Amino acid sequence: MQKLCEKNLQKFLNLDFIESEFSVADFRLDTVAFDREVNAFVIIEYKNQRNISVIDQGYTYLSTMFNHKADFVLRYNIKFQE
Repeated sequence: MQKLCEKNLQKFLNLDFIESEFSVADFRLDTVAFDREVNAFVIIEYKNQRNISVIDQGYTYLSTMFNHKADFVLRYNIKFQE
């Protein structure tokens, strides 16, 4: 499912795929993409079970992204350097 989504992010969601299994801080993010319309990074997590802690995980990843924004920007620049 993950590979299918990543290959079609532009077509389905108009997102630029950056990286799969992106490691930052002590976390591994399933898919990182970029939304040019709102100029923001997007983190996609794939779940195969229901779990109440999914909201907590989302807040943790959001906080991690804000605290390590330079890592995301660097990876974006490497992927889309001209």
